Amino acid sequence: MSAAIQAPVEARTSAGGLVQLLRPRQWTKNVLVFAAPAAAGVLHTWDGAWRTLVAFAAFCAAASAGYIVNDLVDLEADRAHPTKRHRPIAAGVVAVGTARLAAVVLFLAALVVASLAGQVGLVAAVAVYSVVVLLYSFELKRIAVVDLVAVAAGFVIRAIGGADAVGVFVSNWFLIVFSLGSLLVGEATAGGRGEQGLDLADGVPADRQELRGHARDRLVEGVRRDH
Repeated sequence: MSAAIQAPVEARTSAGGLVQLLRPRQWTKNVLVFAAPAAAGVLHTWDGAWRTLVAFAAFCAAASAGYIVNDLVDLEADRAHPTKRHRPIAAGVVAVGTARLAAVVLFLAALVVASLAGQVGLVAAVAVYSVVVLLYSFELKRIAVVDLVAVAAGFVIRAIGGADAVGVFVSNWFLIVFSLGSLLVGEATAGGRGEQGLDLADGVPADRQELRGHARDRLVEGVRRDH
């Protein structure tokens, strides 16, 4: 009797857990795809607005897939963590098999959606972003400084993807300024505060965070000496 009563509750919880797993509140970071189209003044046209929205949707799908992969990679660590154990997969709300399938479907969906804009550059940008997300989840987040570069790369790729979606040329100055800004944002968001900046990942080990801080300090000192 109790099992019969619990079944519907578990089903509803699983659906809610799947939505939570996608991290929809982090999709706001993907508004970066609007930067280049807005600067070029093409968002007021139907074609420009449509293609940019397609880019936004594609990066949202890729980002959510990356979050799922990260949660799968960190599953055992999350289960032992005082707060992360409440995440959908670690808490058993979403089955591992379901999460794996969702990640694959979302990665493929991201590429399919990107193709709707009719721009090969956007498809390539989403593909590269997806690769960076996977590399970050499996390895890069554990490498001091490299993890910051990966986070910053995620921001830059999204900006380039937005430009590619509408066929806008991205100047060197735009890339330089955007890259520097992305490094600053990456530094502020990549350090294990929950959901990280690349829409990528979290779960950076405490010892790696400390090592990253030391490496960053050495990098800053080196720049100062050079000047």
